[in-house]
Amino acid sequence: MRWNRLLEASSEMHIELLESEVIWGRKAKQLVTDLENHIKKLYIALITHFQVLEGKIKPTEEKIRQNDEIIYDTGGDKKDNEFSNGIRKAVERIEEFIKPRLRL
Repeated sequence: MRWNRLLEASSEMHIELLESEVIWGRKAKQLVTDLENHIKKLYIALITHFQVLEGKIKPTEEKIRQNDEIIYDTGGDKKDNEFSNGIRKAVERIEEFIKPRLRL
């Protein structure tokens, strides 16, 4: 399941994050906060989606549309998907911080 893979990657990231914080300071950890917030948004959207399918809640059409934008990548114009753009920007900020510090 996709969610399990995300949790595994997140766990690995947290292990690496501890080491990077020791080496590079708090800035490394602060950069990951935005990505973690997106992971939390995805989790909440998934929980809401399953509760709707089970008939436990009846959200508005707007809330369903918002959840769908988070859960699904419809393959449309990537510029229009705020959630995907937020993840992309969070990862780019992390990359920009790490790249100059890596020694190959």
